[in-house]
Amino acid sequence: MGPGRVEQQTQVFLGHLTETEFCWSTNAHGVRHISERADPALEINMTDSPDAPVKVDDSSFDSFVSKYPLILVDCWAPWCGPCRLVSPVIDALAKEYKGKVAFGKLNTDENPGTSGRFDIMAIPTLLVFKNGKPVDQIVGAVPKARIEDTLKKHM
Repeated sequence: MGPGRVEQQTQVFLGHLTETEFCWSTNAHGVRHISERADPALEINMTDSPDAPVKVDDSSFDSFVSKYPLILVDCWAPWCGPCRLVSPVIDALAKEYKGKVAFGKLNTDENPGTSGRFDIMAIPTLLVFKNGKPVDQIVGAVPKARIEDTLKKHM
């Protein structure tokens, strides 16, 4: 391969729903530079992400978590004081991270099936999903920065 030539290679990683493209170029000194490009379909999919948390229930949960590449679901109940503290933080994050993360809210009292499936023993519990699979969780009322750090880990 001569200097300045660009090649592309696409690899599909098992267990992921998206493809990653790698591009490399070689400079005049023969040094190869490799960069990863995001899957354009991933970017298109997230442009329709909501700017407010979506109410999910036992019947819509699986469809919701498989719709977007990165999702945070706030598991809460109306009587829960710490849940009421976290709620405005989740609302603000949904606006700030529109296009990057989709947010959902699951009332654990009304949706025991999903709550049981994810072993929700304390609320608030924030479940993080990537490509439809659970990848992280936060239990309790935590500062906004802690939630952002967790999300950034998976971006």
